[in-house]
Amino acid sequence: MADRVMNLPRTIVPPVLTPSGALCFQGSPHDPAEPHATRPHSPPDQMTPPLDRFETTRVLAERLVPEHLPEVHRMHQDPVQMEYLGGIRDAAASAAYLERNLRHWEEHGFGLWVLRDRETGQVAGRALLRHLDIAGVDEVETGYSFHPAFWGRGLATETTLACLRIGHQDLGLAVGGLVEHEV
Repeated sequence: MADRVMNLPRTIVPPVLTPSGALCFQGSPHDPAEPHATRPHSPPDQMTPPLDRFETTRVLAERLVPEHLPEVHRMHQDPVQMEYLGGIRDAAASAAYLERNLRHWEEHGFGLWVLRDRETGQVAGRALLRHLDIAGVDEVETGYSFHPAFWGRGLATETTLACLRIGHQDLGLAVGGLVEHEV
């Protein structure tokens, strides 16, 4: 399977604010009368192009696999990285998080990617597109978390634009954004 280099868009359609204050993908064909209805999707083996990997100028992204558990747990142990993500997590919580995100890939054909620095191969963080229930409405969020050593380099913007492009072009979602936390 060939890797893809993302040609990032110059403009992104503005995100839509949900009643809970999250900015999320919108425009899916789910029935508002059935807020937990899932969005139609192709099974992972029929998706074109495959979403298991993507590249940006400085980041290599790889689909989450069980072997990533030690890296996920390392991220979950960093109080700075986890400050706005619910705090540090123990090994059992990290394993449960990994299992939920692996299941999301199996059910939806997209999910969480582990991010590596393109030059060094070092794990820099994670990014995701995943279903999220917001006030009873099935939305798809995009998000990221980087090890603090990778902050301040513009990697979050670069990676988020790639995720938005995947959501829009590969998955057919209309727009995207991020959950904003008050500091």
